Amino acid sequence: GRCSFSEFETFFHNSMDEDRITEIQAIIRNEVRRLANSSRGIPSLRLAFAAFDKNDSGHISRRELRNELEKLGIELSSRDIDAVLDRFDLDGDGKIDYREFARFAQGGGDGLREDDCDELFAKIKRGLSSSSPDIVRVFSFFDRDGSGIIDDEEFQRGLAELGLELTAYETKKLLDRFPGGSRANQVSYRCFIQALGFENSRHDYSTPEKISS
Repeated sequence: GRCSFSEFETFFHNSMDEDRITEIQAIIRNEVRRLANSSRGIPSLRLAFAAFDKNDSGHISRRELRNELEKLGIELSSRDIDAVLDRFDLDGDGKIDYREFARFAQGGGDGLREDDCDELFAKIKRGLSSSSPDIVRVFSFFDRDGSGIIDDEEFQRGLAELGLELTAYETKKLLDRFPGGSRANQVSYRCFIQALGFENSRHDYSTPEKISS
Protein backbone atom coordinates (compact mmCIF):
# COMPACT_ATOMS: atom_id res chain seq x y z
CA GLY A 1 0.00 0.00 0.00
CA ARG A 2 0.96 3.61 -0.43
CA CYS A 3 1.55 6.14 2.30
CA SER A 4 0.78 9.82 1.75
CA PHE A 5 3.18 12.51 2.90
CA SER A 6 0.77 13.62 5.64
CA GLU A 7 0.48 10.03 6.92
CA PHE A 8 4.26 9.64 6.87
CA GLU A 9 4.70 12.97 8.67
CA THR A 10 2.19 11.95 11.36
CA PHE A 11 3.91 8.58 11.84
CA PHE A 12 7.34 10.24 12.01
CA HIS A 13 6.28 12.79 14.62
CA ASN A 14 4.44 10.17 16.68
CA SER A 15 7.57 8.00 16.69
CA MET A 16 9.68 10.96 17.76
CA ASP A 17 7.22 11.78 20.56
CA GLU A 18 7.22 8.18 21.79
CA ASP A 19 11.03 8.06 21.81
CA ARG A 20 11.08 11.26 23.86
CA ILE A 21 8.58 9.91 26.38
CA THR A 22 10.64 6.72 26.67
CA GLU A 23 13.72 8.82 27.48
CA ILE A 24 11.76 10.76 30.11
CA GLN A 25 10.51 7.47 31.53
CA ALA A 26 14.14 6.35 32.01
CA ILE A 27 14.97 9.66 33.75
CA ILE A 28 12.02 9.20 36.12
CA ARG A 29 13.11 5.66 36.97
CA ASN A 30 16.61 6.91 37.78
CA GLU A 31 15.16 9.61 40.01
CA VAL A 32 12.94 7.08 41.76
CA ARG A 33 15.99 4.91 42.48
CA ARG A 34 17.83 7.92 43.87
CA LEU A 35 14.91 8.92 46.09
CA ALA A 36 14.43 5.31 47.24
CA ASN A 37 17.88 5.24 48.83
CA SER A 38 17.25 5.84 52.51
CA SER A 39 19.84 6.91 55.07
CA ARG A 40 20.00 3.28 56.23
CA GLY A 41 21.03 2.14 52.79
CA ILE A 42 17.90 0.04 52.28
CA PRO A 43 15.99 1.11 49.15
CA SER A 44 12.45 2.22 49.93
CA LEU A 45 9.94 2.82 47.16
CA ARG A 46 7.57 4.21 49.79
CA LEU A 47 10.15 6.92 50.47
CA ALA A 48 10.39 7.70 46.76
CA PHE A 49 6.59 7.73 46.39
CA ALA A 50 6.27 10.19 49.27
CA ALA A 51 8.72 12.53 47.53
CA PHE A 52 6.27 12.83 44.64
CA ASP A 53 3.06 12.68 46.72
CA LYS A 54 3.57 16.06 48.39
CA ASN A 55 0.12 16.32 49.98
CA ASP A 56 0.19 12.73 51.31
CA SER A 57 -3.04 11.89 49.50
CA GLY A 58 -1.96 8.39 48.54
CA HIS A 59 -1.92 9.39 44.88
CA ILE A 60 0.49 11.33 42.68
CA SER A 61 -1.55 13.88 40.78
CA ARG A 62 -0.85 15.30 37.36
CA ARG A 63 0.36 18.54 38.95
CA GLU A 64 2.64 16.74 41.43
CA LEU A 65 4.21 14.73 38.61
CA ARG A 66 4.75 17.87 36.54
CA ASN A 67 6.31 19.71 39.49
CA GLU A 68 8.79 16.92 40.21
CA LEU A 69 9.80 16.71 36.56
CA GLU A 70 10.33 20.47 36.44
CA LYS A 71 12.72 20.12 39.39
CA LEU A 72 14.71 17.75 37.19
CA GLY A 73 14.77 20.38 34.45
CA ILE A 74 12.10 18.64 32.36
CA GLU A 75 9.29 20.89 31.18
CA LEU A 76 6.51 19.05 29.41
CA SER A 77 3.43 20.06 27.49
CA SER A 78 0.03 18.89 28.71
CA ARG A 79 0.05 16.25 25.99
CA ASP A 80 3.43 14.94 27.11
CA ILE A 81 2.34 14.80 30.76
CA ASP A 82 -0.65 12.72 29.70
CA ALA A 83 1.68 10.40 27.76
CA VAL A 84 3.92 9.97 30.81
CA LEU A 85 0.91 9.25 33.04
CA ASP A 86 -0.18 6.58 30.56
CA ARG A 87 3.02 4.66 31.35
CA PHE A 88 1.92 4.40 35.01
CA ASP A 89 -1.86 4.30 34.93
CA LEU A 90 -3.48 0.88 35.42
CA ASP A 91 -7.01 1.94 36.35
CA GLY A 92 -7.47 4.92 34.03
CA ASP A 93 -8.12 7.46 36.79
CA GLY A 94 -5.37 9.85 35.65
CA LYS A 95 -3.48 9.51 38.94
CA ILE A 96 -0.69 7.28 40.20
CA ASP A 97 -1.23 5.19 43.33
CA TYR A 98 1.55 3.35 45.13
CA ARG A 99 0.90 0.02 43.40
CA GLU A 100 1.14 1.67 39.97
CA PHE A 101 4.23 3.59 41.07
CA ALA A 102 5.97 0.43 42.30
CA ARG A 103 5.11 -1.50 39.14
CA PHE A 104 6.56 1.29 37.00
CA ALA A 105 9.70 1.54 39.15
CA GLN A 106 10.27 -2.19 38.76
CA GLY A 107 10.07 -2.05 34.97
CA GLY A 108 6.36 -2.12 34.17
CA GLY A 109 4.73 0.15 31.63
CA ASP A 110 7.39 -0.24 28.95
CA GLY A 111 4.95 -1.48 26.36
CA LEU A 112 4.35 -4.89 24.89
CA ARG A 113 6.50 -7.12 22.73
CA GLU A 114 4.89 -8.95 19.82
CA ASP A 115 4.93 -12.22 21.77
CA ASP A 116 3.22 -10.45 24.69
CA CYS A 117 0.43 -9.24 22.40
CA ASP A 118 -0.11 -12.72 20.93
CA GLU A 119 -0.29 -14.21 24.41
CA LEU A 120 -2.74 -11.54 25.57
CA PHE A 121 -5.02 -12.10 22.58
CA ALA A 122 -5.04 -15.82 23.42
CA LYS A 123 -5.87 -15.10 27.09
CA ILE A 124 -8.65 -12.68 26.12
CA LYS A 125 -10.19 -15.24 23.78
CA ARG A 126 -10.01 -18.00 26.41
CA GLY A 127 -11.46 -15.77 29.10
CA LEU A 128 -14.34 -14.54 26.98
CA SER A 129 -15.12 -17.88 25.35
CA SER A 130 -15.42 -19.52 28.76
CA SER A 131 -17.80 -16.84 30.00
CA SER A 132 -20.06 -16.65 26.95
CA PRO A 133 -20.21 -18.40 23.57
CA ASP A 134 -22.35 -15.56 22.16
CA ILE A 135 -20.24 -13.25 19.99
CA VAL A 136 -22.46 -10.25 20.65
CA ARG A 137 -22.15 -10.72 24.39
CA VAL A 138 -18.40 -11.12 24.02
CA PHE A 139 -18.19 -7.76 22.26
CA SER A 140 -20.63 -6.14 24.70
CA PHE A 141 -18.44 -7.25 27.61
CA PHE A 142 -16.10 -4.47 26.48
CA ASP A 143 -18.52 -2.11 24.71
CA ARG A 144 -20.22 -0.92 27.89
CA ASP A 145 -21.97 2.10 26.32
CA GLY A 146 -23.41 0.08 23.41
CA SER A 147 -21.88 2.39 20.81
CA GLY A 148 -20.60 -0.40 18.56
CA ILE A 149 -17.05 0.82 19.19
CA ILE A 150 -14.65 -0.18 21.99
CA ASP A 151 -12.50 2.73 23.15
CA ASP A 152 -9.25 2.46 25.08
CA GLU A 153 -10.86 3.08 28.49
CA GLU A 154 -13.52 0.40 27.94
CA PHE A 155 -10.86 -2.02 26.73
CA GLN A 156 -8.64 -1.36 29.75
CA ARG A 157 -11.53 -1.89 32.20
CA GLY A 158 -12.60 -5.10 30.45
CA LEU A 159 -9.06 -6.48 30.51
CA ALA A 160 -8.79 -5.70 34.24
CA GLU A 161 -11.99 -7.69 34.87
CA LEU A 162 -10.37 -10.61 33.06
CA GLY A 163 -7.39 -10.32 35.40
CA LEU A 164 -5.15 -8.66 32.79
CA GLU A 165 -3.86 -5.41 34.20
CA LEU A 166 -2.26 -3.11 31.63
CA THR A 167 -1.30 0.53 31.80
CA ALA A 168 -3.13 2.98 29.55
CA TYR A 169 -0.05 3.03 27.31
CA GLU A 170 0.10 -0.77 27.06
CA THR A 171 -3.63 -0.89 26.34
CA LYS A 172 -3.22 1.51 23.42
CA LYS A 173 -0.30 -0.51 22.08
CA LEU A 174 -2.44 -3.65 22.20
CA LEU A 175 -5.29 -1.84 20.42
CA ASP A 176 -2.85 -1.06 17.62
CA ARG A 177 -2.58 -4.80 16.96
CA PHE A 178 -6.19 -5.12 15.83
CA PRO A 179 -6.77 -5.59 12.06
CA GLY A 180 -6.17 -2.31 10.28
CA GLY A 181 -4.86 -0.77 13.48
CA SER A 182 -7.03 1.18 15.89
CA ARG A 183 -8.37 4.58 14.86
CA ALA A 184 -8.23 7.18 17.61
CA ASN A 185 -7.71 4.34 20.12
CA GLN A 186 -10.96 2.67 19.13
CA VAL A 187 -11.83 -0.72 17.66
CA SER A 188 -14.88 -1.58 15.61
CA TYR A 189 -17.04 -4.65 16.08
CA ARG A 190 -15.76 -6.31 12.90
CA CYS A 191 -12.08 -5.72 13.70
CA PHE A 192 -12.55 -6.94 17.27
CA ILE A 193 -14.00 -10.33 16.40
CA GLN A 194 -11.62 -10.82 13.48
CA ALA A 195 -8.68 -10.29 15.82
CA LEU A 196 -10.05 -12.83 18.29
CA GLY A 197 -10.66 -15.43 15.58
CA PHE A 198 -14.46 -15.34 15.49
CA GLU A 199 -14.64 -14.42 11.79
CA ASN A 200 -15.54 -17.98 10.77
CA SER A 201 -18.68 -17.99 12.89
CA ARG A 202 -22.07 -18.32 11.17
CA HIS A 203 -23.17 -15.22 13.01
CA ASP A 204 -23.52 -12.05 10.90
CA TYR A 205 -20.86 -9.88 12.49
CA SER A 206 -21.12 -6.87 10.18
CA THR A 207 -23.01 -4.96 12.87
CA PRO A 208 -23.34 -5.57 16.62
CA GLU A 209 -26.85 -6.23 17.90
CA LYS A 210 -28.43 -4.66 20.92
CA ILE A 211 -28.80 -7.19 23.69
CA SER A 212 -30.76 -7.10 26.92
CA SER A 213 -28.81 -7.08 30.16
